[in-house]
Amino acid sequence: MYLENNWNWNEKYPVIRISFDTTFKNAEELNEYIKVIQDKYAKNYQVKLHPKHIGTRMMKLIENISEKTNKKLVLISR
Repeated sequence: MYLENNWNWNEKYPVIRISFDTTFKNAEELNEYIKVIQDKYAKNYQVKLHPKHIGTRMMKLIENISEKTNKKLVLISR
């Protein structure tokens, strides 16, 4: 409710969407799934990802996209 009147709805922000509407057999499958999503967004925004650790990759992805677009990034997961 707060955002409805306190948000500039005309301004566009970069968005990363991650959907966890599937099941994974183990942590390796989950990590691979997240890396594929990270790679997709890195390619879409033409930024590079070098770190191997999945958490560091996400942090760098957010930082790189924010720096490239000069905007804060919205991360949506479900």
